[in-house]
Amino acid sequence: CQFMQSMRLEDNLLKGMMKMDVQIENAPIKTLRFSSEQELDNLDIRGKNIANLRTIDNKHWELDLQSPQIGKMSFELNWQSSVSDNQIEMSAVKLVGAKRQSGHLVFYAPSNISLKYENLNAYKKVDFRELDSLKTPKDLASSRACFKSLNVDSSMKVNLDVKSLAKSLPAEVKSLDIHTQVGIDS
Repeated sequence: CQFMQSMRLEDNLLKGMMKMDVQIENAPIKTLRFSSEQELDNLDIRGKNIANLRTIDNKHWELDLQSPQIGKMSFELNWQSSVSDNQIEMSAVKLVGAKRQSGHLVFYAPSNISLKYENLNAYKKVDFRELDSLKTPKDLASSRACFKSLNVDSSMKVNLDVKSLAKSLPAEVKSLDIHTQVGIDS
């Protein structure tokens, strides 16, 4: 299983999109199971031969296919999760039972937010130019960070420090001119 995942922080919402290529070997399969370390809202999976997506809870899903499949399949997963404090836990959506799962995560955030990455469990920070240009988001150069996932259990914490633009720019009053006009009311 190979993936390219992008995470975008917008206001108090973390929006995720993942392109996943799955290789089924040995025997056809009719149901795929997905899981996530973090709670995800509104998970949607698109691809060929999809019959039904069942939400078990906000961390587990089952995808029924119209017919048993073997070989390569591609899916696009979209979701969101709310951000209520100044820390985000990020990990890839996992295909349960996959022998190998690796890929890349691209993180986007507004420029007024400073980011500190902690507990890089099986993630390695990489330069965005190392990624395969055919599978990456078009605005990759404007990303804040890119990571390579080294195995299925990759996860990390991102600490956010939101800076007000007015507070982050130094301001100094050099001079002040006050003009008044006095008139007579009739």
